[in-house]
Amino acid sequence: MKIQLSYNKNSYTADLSKPLDISIPLVPGSSGPKCFYAPDFKTYPYTSGDFIGSVSAGAPVNFYNVEINPHGNGTHTECMGHISDKGYTINRALRQAHHIAELITVEPSLLENGDRVISKKDLDAINQGAVPPALIIRTLPNESSKKNRDYSDSNPPYFTTEALSLLVKKGIEHLLIDLPSVDREYDDGKLAGHKVFWGFPSEDRLHCTITEMIYVDEHIEDGRYLLNIQIAPFEMDATPSKPVLYALKNMENKINKLAELLDHAAISAQPVTQVKEEHNVALKEAYDIQAASIKRRVGRGDLLVGYKMGFTSKAKMEQMGVDDLIWGRLTQTMHIINNGSLDFSKFIHPRAEPEIAFLVKHDIKSALTLAEAKQNVTSVAPAIEIIDSRYQNFKFTLEDVVADNCSSSAFVIGEWEDVDTEISNLSMTISLDGDLQHEGNSNAILDDPWESFIEATRLITAYGETIKAGQIILAGAATPAVYLKKGQVAEAQVQGMSPVKLTIV
Repeated sequence: MKIQLSYNKNSYTADLSKPLDISIPLVPGSSGPKCFYAPDFKTYPYTSGDFIGSVSAGAPVNFYNVEINPHGNGTHTECMGHISDKGYTINRALRQAHHIAELITVEPSLLENGDRVISKKDLDAINQGAVPPALIIRTLPNESSKKNRDYSDSNPPYFTTEALSLLVKKGIEHLLIDLPSVDREYDDGKLAGHKVFWGFPSEDRLHCTITEMIYVDEHIEDGRYLLNIQIAPFEMDATPSKPVLYALKNMENKINKLAELLDHAAISAQPVTQVKEEHNVALKEAYDIQAASIKRRVGRGDLLVGYKMGFTSKAKMEQMGVDDLIWGRLTQTMHIINNGSLDFSKFIHPRAEPEIAFLVKHDIKSALTLAEAKQNVTSVAPAIEIIDSRYQNFKFTLEDVVADNCSSSAFVIGEWEDVDTEISNLSMTISLDGDLQHEGNSNAILDDPWESFIEATRLITAYGETIKAGQIILAGAATPAVYLKKGQVAEAQVQGMSPVKLTIV
């Protein structure tokens, strides 16, 4: 199972089928991990009269008692209740189970007295920029003996109060460490580190937690993770816990990488393999890839001049297994003047289809009704759209085609007509060198091209974009597209309007 999530304007994906458990299992009869002279973790069958709660002893079920000191046995999560007489409990303090976390590796510094401490200087990695509210610290050396070590009377590494003050300043609310405590083992009961982290006795950080005695395996790399802190619902100051990590992949990196891939394919006229399966592209990501690809063009001096609609044929929607339209963007360099020419060498496998275009009169920031639509359009015109998939063999999934700007590559606009010109139920044709290739009807475009314009206002503004005055909307194709070859002349004709022509050179 894979999920997408957002944090601080960044988007990530996480695979929930690949958990990274950083808790240490407690095994009955094992010596650890434990600390502060806590007794060993024990389990034993409940007995009452002749009943012994063990299947091996003849009972129908296992019915065991457990002896555990949450602070002294294994991985545990604690709250301010650990140092307060106010009755604060971890079950109420931990308000949410999932957090964005940063994992860092630290080698404690050696003091003159032999103590090993995590100092403010040792936390320089988080002092350089923003960090999420959960921090996981793996200490060196990262020996596997941490899994069963008895820390009692060993003076293990601890945090300086300056280091913990830095964590508070950086907004750390959940601290996870592979040590038995943030404080020195023998500190005369001062617990200065705990008090600094929780801001004791103030109640401003009641929701903050410390998880101790974790183990982060070497194969888990430093970086950002989705953290799930699982606890037993004990109304106590601490509870055994199971923190689990899920690797996060920054979607922005993925989106920019794929945008660059498709942009280069368009520039070089070299097809690429589909991106959906290999890179697990979702539909929202596909639109983000499209936007990033167009942004690259704009960065080179191009200009956004409009939008195109796709899957405006109900038959095409059924063929693709979708229940909504798709849309792409039109840029200035895609525009070819009527009776102009198309440089075939700049395309991979171009096709042409007849369309109807709308010229926008006012900025549009939300979905429009039919009556509102006509008030926001100045003119309509016949058009040719050139589609040219950047994928091999012109084959793609829904997500692939959206990422590839819905295959839109060029367009030609005929003479603009008054907005009141009838555009429904009109014959539309596409010809090559004067030979009719396909004939259709404008009502093939959602039963009325105006409906496509209305859908354009819904979908594009829902994405957060404003359709600007002066921009063009292509309503979608009324016939199948025709393959183009060098030397041909393509012509689109919409009943009652002047023809649109294009020469392929």
